[in-house]
Amino acid sequence: MRASVLMLVVVGPVLFFGPPVQAQVASLAGTWAIDPAGRGGRGNFAGYSTATRMVITESATEVKIETNTGTENQLQTAIYKLDGSENPVPGPLGWDTRASATRPDGKLLVTIKRSIDGPEGKLNFEIRDIYSVAGNVLTLERSQGSRTQKTVYQRTP
Repeated sequence: MRASVLMLVVVGPVLFFGPPVQAQVASLAGTWAIDPAGRGGRGNFAGYSTATRMVITESATEVKIETNTGTENQLQTAIYKLDGSENPVPGPLGWDTRASATRPDGKLLVTIKRSIDGPEGKLNFEIRDIYSVAGNVLTLERSQGSRTQKTVYQRTP
């Protein structure tokens, strides 16, 4: 009898409620095309051209994003390590451009730091990109200072 009561107290809740479930993180992986209706503003924001096409691959340790923002729409590749470390990424000629990334709340948060030596000292800029996915829609929210621009992409086959 005592063993039955102990089993009910210890095992019962696991059987009833089930094992703990890990939160599902929406996958960013895929090919994405800009949704013309969801374009959030001009083609250039915070010194970045707006990608009309992105190819994203991801692993447990990094996210790789290819965009058609290079010279004459050539693909540029940025690799973001998800451990929060700062790494070089593509940027304008002459600028030191580095980024760090994390995956809070199922989103990809990328913090980009750019610097260049100016005539009166170093100029520094910080840009934050937040990528989020809901179904076949990816939203990129780009911020610099108090300015923010949202761009919407559709998953393509």
